[in-house]
Parts: sequence; structure tokens; C-alpha cells
Amino acid sequence: GAGHLIGRERELTVLLGALDAVRQGASRQVALQGPAGVGKSRLAQVFLEHCTAAGCTVLQGAGDGVASGRPLGPFVQMLRACLSMPQQQPASEGWEPAAAALARLGIDATEDQAAWVQLLDAGDGHAATAMVPAVLAATLLRLIRALAASAPVVMFIDDWHWADDASHHLLSLMCSSPQPRLLLMLAARGFDAQDIGLLEAFEQVELPPLDDDETVRCVGRLVPNANPLQAAEVCRYAGGNLLFIEELRHRLARGGNIAASRGANEDAAWLDLLIESRVARLPDTLAALVR
Repeated sequence: GAGHLIGRERELTVLLGALDAVRQGASRQVALQGPAGVGKSRLAQVFLEHCTAAGCTVLQGAGDGVASGRPLGPFVQMLRACLSMPQQQPASEGWEPAAAALARLGIDATEDQAAWVQLLDAGDGHAATAMVPAVLAATLLRLIRALAASAPVVMFIDDWHWADDASHHLLSLMCSSPQPRLLLMLAARGFDAQDIGLLEAFEQVELPPLDDDETVRCVGRLVPNANPLQAAEVCRYAGGNLLFIEELRHRLARGGNIAASRGANEDAAWLDLLIESRVARLPDTLAALVR
């Protein structure tokens, strides 16, 4: 929960402020930015849990690093989850239950069935070639408006830096038509040139590494029996990166020593330490395969 977030009070306050505005009928866009492992996804998930508890409709998707991202991958994930359609099922096979789910939201999808099917099947490169972005954006906004009629909508896309070009285009079209009671949130390691215009509509929140005091507090919460020397070693090697802190805590919890050898090979030793910490938690057969 929010009480377990250390060093992210400012960022969480920004998100909660945006949510308050959306619950009052406004439209808001927030972009979380920071290096891998700094805690963007963790912050977002804690916030989304709060949104769900507050009665909001939460839609989630993520960029896909495989083959530069599947066409409209984040939006396909959201739409299929919203309509209870398995991610790999062809839309033609699952259309009737999907249409029924849309009807329950007050959407008659019979007239624009082709657009819905194209959007649901967009992860298939063949379907993607026939897509008209403006039509698909209008289709997606239609769903958001239907959802927002009964509850505020929070749409979160993680790993935006891996999103494909079609997703960038679709999001730009959506942002050009802000929707009441919609909070749109992105998380990315960084934003490139094609995001410059898009980000003008977003409140940007950069997550810095945790400082030493925050790192010590994390260690104390994760490993209550850690001594000050061990906490200092975590500060030294983790660099305020939450992922590294959590990996090192597993080593501490097993009674391991996190101090790597000093000297010319220190960086390599630290990397070995991090990898070994994760491999040690795999099932024996998988750990043996990795090793």
C-alpha cells in the first residue's frame, strides 16, 4: 500500500491530485519517467490499487520490447481485458461475448464491428495493415466515454519506451480530444523525439534514485534484522535503485554477504552478485539450467 512507499511521497501526491481532479470531472495526463528499476511500476501499482479501492475503472497495458513492439499492443491488452477476451484469441472467435460486454456498457457495436475487430486483432501484423488510426481512436474513445459514464477511468501504460509507432499515433489522437473523467498515465525510462508534442499535454514526474536515508529505511523494512554495516553496503552498491535494493535484500535474508571484491573487477563482481541473487531464488531445475 501507499504506506510502504518510501521516498515517493511527492510523486504519489501528484498522482492523487490528478485523480481528485478527474473524479470531479476533469481530464488529466501524467508521465512518470526514470531509469529501469527506480520504482515507476511499483509507484503506479500502489496508486492503481488506490484507484480501484476508490471505485475507479482501471485499464492497464504495457509496451512490448519484442520485435519493436506489437501494433497497438498496450491498447489491445486494455480492450481485451475490459471485454474479458483472452489475449491470444482471434477476435472473430470471441466477438459475440465481446459484443455482449459492449452492449452491457450501452455500446451497440454492430454498425462499426469492423473497427472493433481490427482493434482487438491489432497485435496481429496482418490486421494492423488495414487500420485507420483516426477510426480506431474514435472507437477507443467511445469505450472510454461509456466507462466514464459510471465511474472515473484511469488508463495506465507501462514501458511506454517500448510502444510501437501505431500506439504513439493513437495516443496522440486521443490526447487531442481530452475526455472528462479520464486520467491517462504513462511510465517510461525516457521519451524520444516523437513524444515531444505528446508530452506537452502531460504533467511530467521524474523519479530520482532513493537517497541513502531512504535506502536505509527500505532495508530496515525489508530486512528488519539487518545491521548498520549491511545497510551501508546496500547503499553503496544499489545506488538508490529500488530493484537493486530488493535483490540485495534477498541475499541478506539468506545470510549472504553483499560486499563484492574491490579493485578493477568491482563492477563485474557487483553484477555477478545481482545475478546470483536472482538465480538463487529460481526452482532448482531452472537455476541449474541458467547456470
